[in-house]
Amino acid sequence: MRLIASNAPRIGIAKWENVEMRLILILIMVGLGFAQANPLVAPSGAGAAVYIASEQLRVDLSERAAELRGDFKFRRQPKSPPTIDAGGLLLDLPVWVPSAAASDTATAEVLGLFGTDQKVVFGKKELSKIEKLLALRVMLGSRPLRVSQVFLNESLDYGTQGLGYRYWPRESGFACLILRFNIATSKELENQNLAISYRQPYSWTNGVGQFYYVPIFEGLPKDRATTDKKLYSITLSPSTNCTLHISVADKRQTVNAGQDMVLSPQHQQPIRAEMKSIMAKTPVAQPKNRPAQPQHSAVVHPHSKE
Repeated sequence: MRLIASNAPRIGIAKWENVEMRLILILIMVGLGFAQANPLVAPSGAGAAVYIASEQLRVDLSERAAELRGDFKFRRQPKSPPTIDAGGLLLDLPVWVPSAAASDTATAEVLGLFGTDQKVVFGKKELSKIEKLLALRVMLGSRPLRVSQVFLNESLDYGTQGLGYRYWPRESGFACLILRFNIATSKELENQNLAISYRQPYSWTNGVGQFYYVPIFEGLPKDRATTDKKLYSITLSPSTNCTLHISVADKRQTVNAGQDMVLSPQHQQPIRAEMKSIMAKTPVAQPKNRPAQPQHSAVVHPHSKE
């Protein structure tokens, strides 16, 4: 997806002969940029004429992390030529994690898999570990999809840089992981629901959890608007002990604990949220027929060790 942590997956065309694959990996490791956002079809010379026909994403924000669950449907662009996808399509799912790995144990473990000059991970053991740490689950219809490669995005300007890789804008406090999946054909993607769920840790600043997501909609037909909430919506929901301050474009709104905010995603319009924990105080009951006594009881908060 580009779920992103921006949103939709990207699709691209790839051939899987061993020689060509080794060449691509070598080129990746010497400095090409990568992608980030909701799931999108990875770009390529021929291009996969597929767009996100609907996105229903829910983000539950607790005190520790955001849990994202989304359903995506893809359609072929009207009057597009048949996609030459005999070699398979590539689907990219960007996930934003805190760049300061020390703020989250799982993030530290994931980022630790990348060496100083290594920007791609493709070993089965490492990929399995990343899936587990992010609590990642991806289903195309009834078939589970497994990650084939993970890129660490260097975050330059948004755009395409050949061989199926994109550059994406940088967000302070975040690093972007691009999780890549292999799809057999565009028809397989078009005819089934793509369900994605994963955990996105916060980037912390002065005790406030920062959340970041960017919807990306490439190749939408001219008459297709993402303002139709029956087709495109992102629901942000804080847990009962949290409050959110959400910023989209030049608007900032507060969502109290237990409430939801439903947004219409717009292409390349970031969604930023600040999560604050509510300090709940429990009143101390007074004995009947006795004068009230001063209350000296310590209030135990959710993360205290008392």
